[in-house]
Amino acid sequence: MSPFLSLLRAKVAERGWLAILKYVVLNPVEMAARWIPYSPLRVLVVRALGADVDLSVLLYPVEFLNIDIGSFRNLAIGPYSHINARVMIDLRGPVRIGERVSIGAGATILSHEAAPPLSPMVDFLPERVDGVTIERGAYVGAGAIVLCGVTIGEMAVVGAGAVVTKDVPPYAVVAGVPARVIEWLDPATKRFVPTPPARTGRAA
Repeated sequence: MSPFLSLLRAKVAERGWLAILKYVVLNPVEMAARWIPYSPLRVLVVRALGADVDLSVLLYPVEFLNIDIGSFRNLAIGPYSHINARVMIDLRGPVRIGERVSIGAGATILSHEAAPPLSPMVDFLPERVDGVTIERGAYVGAGAIVLCGVTIGEMAVVGAGAVVTKDVPPYAVVAGVPARVIEWLDPATKRFVPTPPARTGRAA
């Protein structure tokens, strides 16, 4: 059997014919939406597909992953958030983005992890679906990767290129691989400080 047919059989076994059909129908629509030259029109398209996206959101061309086995209903973006170009959002599980969140160019948000069906790693990496929450006012830098199951707290900052593997406390600034807290935002003084402000609590 050809590699293509083997992959197709594995995909059908993994996802079912309905998911394959859903991909064939939705994928061209999702790809076309990326090239709509006007953010409000993109927002209207993803809302029509089931996403809960506020009309005030600034949505640059974004790639949505796993729309065949997930759903646009898994996506919610709050008012006045800014989602930059080339961001990838995995809709296998729920992704909740709060009000006035900023996500930099090329960032990736993953709501599941799994090895491909024909990979020898499939026995070692079973599928895990766990949503991502990014709370009000948070900032995710360009090229950052947010893994499934993570909550990024209110007004937290994720540095460019960071890999976020665990929850980020409110007002924390994290950077690196894996991401670690390097400083904090003090809402009273509007400055970066080395220790958590009293209102945010201690680091985990």
